[in-house]
Amino acid sequence: SIASMTLGGDGALWFTDPQRNAIGRMSAGGSLQEFPLPSANALAAPWYGQWQIATACDGAVWFTEPGPNKVARMDSAGVLDEFALPTPAALPGPIAASPRGRKCTSPELWIGEQHANALAAVSF
Repeated sequence: SIASMTLGGDGALWFTDPQRNAIGRMSAGGSLQEFPLPSANALAAPWYGQWQIATACDGAVWFTEPGPNKVARMDSAGVLDEFALPTPAALPGPIAASPRGRKCTSPELWIGEQHANALAAVSF
């Protein structure tokens, strides 16, 4: 099931699918792709709403992985990069990104760390 959505830099609709542990992409023409995540239970969280996704100024989609305590980046081809958060067991949830098309300056992402009661800034 779809939990969070964003319009990607490629013009497609991107979404988190926690039941399939995947990121989905629907093109403007209606073609659907799903990209399984390598970390088991990557989108698992104790309550609904922790599977967030956003499009950053680099055009890629970024999303939180509360299960393995990571934030991840996926480009329009489905290439995935995962980054561990420095706060142990932070339970990353909400994510906000600098708008697409804006000159990328640091930091570009902000992630709510639910269990740490903190806000993490991520630069790329």
